[in-house]
Amino acid sequence: MTTSAMRADGDGPGRRAGRPCCRRKAAAWSGATIPTPGPGQQLELELGGTVTRVSATSITIGAGGNAVTATVTKATRVSGKVSTIAGIKVGDMVSATIRGTDGKLTAVTIQDPASLP
Repeated sequence: MTTSAMRADGDGPGRRAGRPCCRRKAAAWSGATIPTPGPGQQLELELGGTVTRVSATSITIGAGGNAVTATVTKATRVSGKVSTIAGIKVGDMVSATIRGTDGKLTAVTIQDPASLP
């Protein structure tokens, strides 16, 4: 699984609309713990990996200690060979943008098949 950019200081490319943002960028997911954003900060992950669980309301990408589970909402944009979360199956390789605040992760975009850098 791969992840993308993280800045815990609230400056630089992770800063949006006056709100501090945590972003994580790494070439490969190495089992590191996903950091918890501080008060008023937002976590944003851009990752790719294999779907290990999927339902109408959540998706898990990766397995074991490297898994990330996020809520899927009506606002989640699904693209690629499918256009809804119902088209994504366990075993599919996807890429996703996931945001988190207050300990809750939400999928913003999911692309199936994955579009990885």
